[in-house]
Amino acid sequence: MFRRLVVSSGLSFLAFISSLTTGCIKKLDSKVESAESNFSVQEKRIYFIYGPLIRSVSVQDLEDFTAHGIAKGDIGNLINFGRLDSNVLRSQLSKEFQLDLVETSNILNNSLGVAILTKLGDAVHPHLTKTSSVQAVRSAIVMSLQDDNKLTPIEVLKNLPVDMDVEVDTVLKMKDELGALFTKG
Repeated sequence: MFRRLVVSSGLSFLAFISSLTTGCIKKLDSKVESAESNFSVQEKRIYFIYGPLIRSVSVQDLEDFTAHGIAKGDIGNLINFGRLDSNVLRSQLSKEFQLDLVETSNILNNSLGVAILTKLGDAVHPHLTKTSSVQAVRSAIVMSLQDDNKLTPIEVLKNLPVDMDVEVDTVLKMKDELGALFTKG
């Protein structure tokens, strides 16, 4: 009799633990699903910094603008604020570059490539940091080339792993320096 009571109590206790565990797992699953849906709602953003001014644009808005030419939301404000020609911006974002994945990866991993990425990383870095982002930019370029040995600027922006800051004045200086370098050679 005592043995039956112990076994019965033990089984009841196991049933209680099992139902408690199942309830906790269901709550945990719902919290994970909720966190995942919140994460997917949060869009990756690019923050354009020019002097004291900061304007952000969602990568999705940039992608939609590039694909369809509709400057909605923050991209429309940025175009108006910067007095940009939307057709020129759109063509620059969708400009396609044909590059070999293996050769590009080799270049990006040698000393010259790292120097260029470091310089670029000073202009394009994770949001709210001044840390050069050699790895982030390198991975975005390689990911863009992975499927078809082609990349576009919008594809690289889309493949950046986190929200990024773009220091506009630094990018413009780099463009001038690189342009001078290539026109001399």
